[in-house]
Amino acid sequence: MHAIKGKGAYCNGTRIAINTEQSSQDGMLLISDYYGNIEISMDKQFDLVKNLQPTFLKTRHYGAACVDFSEIALGRAVAYICYYYHIWDIAPGLLVAEECGCVHSHISGNQYGYGIPGLVVANNQKTLDTIIHTYNKLNR
Repeated sequence: MHAIKGKGAYCNGTRIAINTEQSSQDGMLLISDYYGNIEISMDKQFDLVKNLQPTFLKTRHYGAACVDFSEIALGRAVAYICYYYHIWDIAPGLLVAEECGCVHSHISGNQYGYGIPGLVVANNQKTLDTIIHTYNKLNR
């Protein structure tokens, strides 16, 4: 799998695009490894998953950003919450996600910036907004 900025994402030479019509109820939510040394406490990370669980068909925790980004790019998942914050974990997968049509932001709803934990990637704005809304409701 690879992507070229402005030219699309590809798997085995075939251009890929996500299904923007798939709802969260019909898709998987992926969660990266949980971290204890970031500004989003472990308790809040667990609470978020607990509160999102009924909104998604399933949740999965693979523990590898490259797998998570691949799953969403190939349409096997509809959203990914990523607490990884090293650019080498994020940049390649985020480029693929952007080029196949995903939307993303920081978990708070603000613009995402490399080096900050809390990236959310989704197949459509509604799914992204659901995650952001749930996070913000829990963090008032």
